[in-house]
Amino acid sequence: MAFFDCRQRRPIADGVAVSLRQKAIRGVAWTAVQNWGTGLIALFVFLILARLLGPEHIGEMTAAAAMIAVVAIVQQLGLVPALVQRENLEPEHINASFWTTTIVGVVLAGLVALFAPTITAVLHQPNLALIVRVMSLKLVFDGLATTPQALLRRRLDFRSLAVRSLLSAVLGGVVGIAMAVYGFGVWSLVAQQLVSSAVGLMTLWVASGFRPTIGFSSRHLRQLLGYSTYAMGADTVALFNNQLHGLLIPIFLGHTVLGYYIVGQRFVRVAANMFTATVAAVMLPTFSRLQQHLDQMRHAFLSATQMSALLAFPVFIGLAAVSKDLLASLFRDEWTSSFRVMQFLALAAVVQSISFFNRAVIMARGYPRRVLVLALINLTTNIVAFLVAVTYNDVAVLALAVMVQRVAYGLLPLLVVRGLIDLDLWIFVRQYLPPLAASLIMVAAVMLIKLVVVPESVASWVRLMVEVVVGAATYLLAIRLIAPYRVRQALEYFRLLRSGEPS
Repeated sequence: MAFFDCRQRRPIADGVAVSLRQKAIRGVAWTAVQNWGTGLIALFVFLILARLLGPEHIGEMTAAAAMIAVVAIVQQLGLVPALVQRENLEPEHINASFWTTTIVGVVLAGLVALFAPTITAVLHQPNLALIVRVMSLKLVFDGLATTPQALLRRRLDFRSLAVRSLLSAVLGGVVGIAMAVYGFGVWSLVAQQLVSSAVGLMTLWVASGFRPTIGFSSRHLRQLLGYSTYAMGADTVALFNNQLHGLLIPIFLGHTVLGYYIVGQRFVRVAANMFTATVAAVMLPTFSRLQQHLDQMRHAFLSATQMSALLAFPVFIGLAAVSKDLLASLFRDEWTSSFRVMQFLALAAVVQSISFFNRAVIMARGYPRRVLVLALINLTTNIVAFLVAVTYNDVAVLALAVMVQRVAYGLLPLLVVRGLIDLDLWIFVRQYLPPLAASLIMVAAVMLIKLVVVPESVASWVRLMVEVVVGAATYLLAIRLIAPYRVRQALEYFRLLRSGEPS
């Protein structure tokens, strides 16, 4: 079968489409609550911990968490998307998934704890061995949580997932801050992570109602692994890609430089979770219900990318414009050198927001192998970009390399999606022109305000407030003049979100 193809499917029944649309709308509403709530809580906690601990402790924890995260994605075996995507799910599939992820989680936690000194020595970070050993407990929690989480996603029960995330963020943050105040250093960050995972696990079990039974069907597990093997491979490669800088920067440039990079990156990731990821989280289960209905999937894809761009473009481009004043307002002077990192990563996030939904389409159509191939290409080009950039010994150049790599790679997954859902590329590209134009007008207004109204002598927090207000007002006015139909459409979606929200 060709790598790019398109197969026409039968239309979906109107009643089913309406029901699915209502569930998807409720899912977006609750995912917005989850991402905005946890994003703001996490950012608030991070700001406090960064002020209390400093770059070195932040860098140490980031490196240790990256090691655990790589192992954690293997532990899930790709079974979450397999459970979500499967059309005919039987109790034996669910039970097999639970016992597999639980046993694998316990075994991997033991292996990580046993070989932590060797792993950290190979990565030239032997001082992290004890931290990695303690953090291995997270693998046990993740193994127990994988199947209940998948069932909630499959049911589009994003309300329960939102409650779980909010409770985890609050309680983990409280513990982390309290320990940092009392001088526990990097261990306050370790405790924050473990408490969050434990609270999330308990919440998932209560919300899902899932209870495992004694018994194991290898036949049903093999059916899931037929899909999940490639999904696991893609997830593993994608995680390596996401954690690449957390793993490699300490080796080449040290933990302090990693701390500066993470501060610049954190705001961009929080913004991505609040805006683009809010819709993306609902797309795999939604597209999976439409996997036999090409026209409806294409319409859902275009609607999701269009609405995402209206928010993502001004947020990320605006974040790049105000990054220096933002960091100066929130951190001590030692952190302000991270603003160039934030600028480049924010612009890279603009490119990433365009391709954010491609993976969900490919997975929903049942082609996880293509997702794996794309992930390998993405990782390879990212490593090359890192190795070139690290020779400059400048953290800002690393962020610039990320931006260049995402621009260069971004077209390939779009071509795959084009073949799978018969996507018109001109229609796809054209929908981004209004928010891009309005965002550039917004930046011009912010730059003018910086030069004329609030010069460098004004306090950074005052400059930031003026820039945000002027930027937001300019964008809203510009998009209203350039594309009034988009504004009406966005308001209609907002009305549906409110009406679709569960009581």
